[in-house]
Amino acid sequence: MTFLDRNLLVDGVRLAYRDRGEGEPVVFVHGTPSWSHEWRHVVPAVEAAGHRVVTYDLLGYGDSERPLDRDTSVAAQTDLLVGLLDELGLERPSLITHDIGGAIGQRIAVLHPQRARRLMLIDTVSYDSWPSETWREIIRTGSRATPPCRRRTSRRCSPDSSA
Repeated sequence: MTFLDRNLLVDGVRLAYRDRGEGEPVVFVHGTPSWSHEWRHVVPAVEAAGHRVVTYDLLGYGDSERPLDRDTSVAAQTDLLVGLLDELGLERPSLITHDIGGAIGQRIAVLHPQRARRLMLIDTVSYDSWPSETWREIIRTGSRATPPCRRRTSRRCSPDSSA
């Protein structure tokens, strides 16, 4: 059974989400390579404390759509989160964020400060530093294998290295 139970079209793409409870809204934004499942033990307690809680899968993750031709950078995910907030009628939720979700939250706080009441950052990357050069290559090629010259070794790689 999936943690998320609804889908919503935002800017032409399908985002899977969960929206429960009443009270001050709280939105959870996951990191990579994870999905909203990472919040499964936290969300029920926040709901029980009297909050409306929304959690969703970022585009390209979990149960959300995974289009091959769509930008999934932190900047693009920020725009999608603003669209999700609009669709759900959430004016100023508290954002609880992790990893690249934290970078998305930072961009919301800087570019759309009126959209967030509070921002909690948990083990986050900074602002727009994702995807890194390595992840851009993985996204471009569809490969999950780490390129040999990017692996941690004591040996330096040259452009003509085969390992």
